[in-house]
Amino acid sequence: MNIRALGIFVGIQSVTISGVLSLTASPGLTANVWKDILERIVRSGGQEKPRSVRGGICLVGPSAVIWSDRPRLAWGGNIMVNEVKIFKSNDPSNPIWMKKLDSKQTSIQYDDKPLKPGVYQWEAIDVFGRSDTILFEVMEKVERSEISTKFTNFTKNLERSQVIGDDRALQKIDFWLKQDLPWDAMSVVYGDEGRSPETEKLQQDFVDKVCQLKPMPINK
Repeated sequence: MNIRALGIFVGIQSVTISGVLSLTASPGLTANVWKDILERIVRSGGQEKPRSVRGGICLVGPSAVIWSDRPRLAWGGNIMVNEVKIFKSNDPSNPIWMKKLDSKQTSIQYDDKPLKPGVYQWEAIDVFGRSDTILFEVMEKVERSEISTKFTNFTKNLERSQVIGDDRALQKIDFWLKQDLPWDAMSVVYGDEGRSPETEKLQQDFVDKVCQLKPMPINK
């Protein structure tokens, strides 16, 4: 199975963003900058069909090859998710990690032992017990090691350049896109480093585009 064929982010091309590659801090980033980068990600995966939504849940990611061995899981939908699980793909009845959610979360960071290279399946379960699952793959050790070295050097350059805040987050997004790893790029937006009212709105816009959610019918 070619896991790269599973996600909406398949075939994404490297993105060059004006002002990002210089590793210098700007006076401030506009919402249009964030909107541009998210729309580029969506357009790059536009050949794929929108996510199916079972029981009001839409699994946003990860859904392809990722670098992170402690991935962030994200979802959208019309109903609250109260539990997520991760399984090895060859053992879908025995979760290696599960987490109960006690609020209206739309993402969570896997926080156990680093995942080993291989294919996994993650599941989100809503408050009515309905669920959906999707596959992702943690890349092989050699490739991951090469990218890890690049990322270490990249972060050292960020430190030397004293890039902070939104500028720093945008630089990291650009790095991951250039490695052809869009979910690692999106994880920056979901993480604390990318948090701002503008990015929160753009994150929701991104989920809406990926899932193409429709309001649930109201019984009268």
